[in-house]
Amino acid sequence: MVRLLVAAILSVWLAFPAAGASLDATAVNKAEYRAKLPTDRIDAVVIKLQVLLDRAQFSPGEIDGKLGENAQKALSAFAEAQGLTGGKAFTPEIWEMLSEISDGPVITDYKISKSDAEGPFLEKLPVKMEEMKSLKALNYTSPREVSAARSSVI
Repeated sequence: MVRLLVAAILSVWLAFPAAGASLDATAVNKAEYRAKLPTDRIDAVVIKLQVLLDRAQFSPGEIDGKLGENAQKALSAFAEAQGLTGGKAFTPEIWEMLSEISDGPVITDYKISKSDAEGPFLEKLPVKMEEMKSLKALNYTSPREVSAARSSVI
C-alpha cells in the first residue's frame, strides 16, 4: 500500500510541471514582457523574444524558447544597436522596440498542402559540396523538411 501511495505521489509530482506548461501559438502570441526569464526551460516570452529578434535581423540562433547564449548575445547586440546601455539586460524598453518591428502574430498555423507532400525529394542529401554539383536541384529530402523550412520563414 505504501508503495502504491509513493508511486502516486511521485507520478503527480513529475507530471505537475508539464501540466502547467501550456505552450501553444496563442500563449506565445499573447506573451508579454516579464523581467525574470527562465534559462533552463522553454518559455512563451522567450519564444516571442527570439522571433522578434530574428525579425529585427539579430539572429538568436535556433528558436527553441530557451534564453541561451546566442539569444543573450542577440539581445545585447540589438540593445547596443539601439543605443541602449545595460549589456544583456532585458528591459521593457527593448521589448517595446522589438514589438514595434513586427505587428503580426509570432506563430501561425500552417496546413500542409498536397504540393508540400508531393516533392520532388532527394533520397539523401550529399555531404560534400562536390557531390552536390551534379544534382539538378537541391531539393528537400522529405515533407517534414519542407514544413520545417516554411515554419522558419519569419
